[in-house]
Amino acid sequence: MTNIINQARIKQRSVVITLLDLKNAFGEVHHNLIQSVLDYHHIPKDVSEIIKSLYTDFNTAFITSEFSTPFITVGRGVLQGDCLSPLIFNMCINTFIQHIKTDKYRQFGFITNLLNPVHWFQFADDAVVISGQDSENQHLLNRFSIWCQWSNMIVRVDKCSTFGIRKSLTKSIQYLPKLLINNELIPATKIGESFRYLGKYFDFSMSEKEHKQELITLMDDIMSEIDLKPLHPKNKLLLYSRYLLSQLSWHFTVTTISRTWVSENMDSVVNKYVRKWLEIPISGTLSNVYLTSNKFGLNIYPPSIKFAQCQTVARNALKTSPNYSIKDLWKTTSESKNIQYDVYTSTKEVLKTFNSGQEDKLQNHLILQGSFFSNVIKFSLSKLNGIWSKSQSNLPKNIYNFTIRYTSITHFQLVKTLLNGEYCQTLIAPSA
Repeated sequence: MTNIINQARIKQRSVVITLLDLKNAFGEVHHNLIQSVLDYHHIPKDVSEIIKSLYTDFNTAFITSEFSTPFITVGRGVLQGDCLSPLIFNMCINTFIQHIKTDKYRQFGFITNLLNPVHWFQFADDAVVISGQDSENQHLLNRFSIWCQWSNMIVRVDKCSTFGIRKSLTKSIQYLPKLLINNELIPATKIGESFRYLGKYFDFSMSEKEHKQELITLMDDIMSEIDLKPLHPKNKLLLYSRYLLSQLSWHFTVTTISRTWVSENMDSVVNKYVRKWLEIPISGTLSNVYLTSNKFGLNIYPPSIKFAQCQTVARNALKTSPNYSIKDLWKTTSESKNIQYDVYTSTKEVLKTFNSGQEDKLQNHLILQGSFFSNVIKFSLSKLNGIWSKSQSNLPKNIYNFTIRYTSITHFQLVKTLLNGEYCQTLIAPSA
């Protein structure tokens, strides 16, 4: 989708995109349709009979702490919580997909190359019609409307939308297509606004402004919530590493924002909270914090590295896909901004490169902290590397933070801190 819109606006080509929404899609599948679909796909009779038995005289009831309903016969919809249900729904949709696979309908698609015009995207119940002209898009919509009548599926026209780009004089512009389905006008995406498909925003300029704002809001909300919790710093870092970064994964995979933007707008926020939790002053480095545990670090990394990992996974998926069209997409999008991700073969390489950079910064660019780091690595026993992380995590908050801050600040700052008496008792305590 991203490649199609970029080609259309940069090469001044026309494209019309229509997003379709089915009302209660999984819940509207008639049980008699399931049997027809199984026959259409030549499912073996014994398997077909087993599936048929699941949907014959199927009853359910609602039970609460206060009452329960009598059994209700369920006449439509695939079973929720059943791993077979998504497959059955996809098989129902596939009857239409197979119908429009013929050259008669494929010719209506947007031509990304001479061999592979794209005219339809389908992911579960999320459907998108793509064509070069309004009339071609309308023709495909008419076929979908006929299929919906046959399958007793209902289109929510008010939740559908269209988006159009065409050439005007010497430049491309966004316009408002006028398309109908079931004799109702499909709402058009307003000029300058975006539509959303599978979690990604698309607008004429491909600015990603909504996605950027969503990322900032998501990160601010989660980090501030973690910050307010009365937890040990190690647990706050654990929540950041395991929860926040996982919440960002899908966004980082589908977005086309730059790594520089992530570094400038997201890393800085995370660094602020990490400094606060570990009580590291602004003059202290975080390079030692971002090292692995066997190098006396905390085994965490900033959002920009997670972004690079997600982009690497996405690029490798394109490159190694068995689908030739997807491989072609990888080749056509291997421009300068993607080279930095195409050089990696795995996410481990991304992390290894990042860790090496932090070590290099400590050893060769930060004289005082680097000297401390180099000597610890050089003279520490191998057993210490293994038990340090575990022992450190068992320390109370003040001593835990001190062990980290000691390697983050200069010797002058450390002496100043000690003269202030903040940690004198800690240092001379027998347990320390």
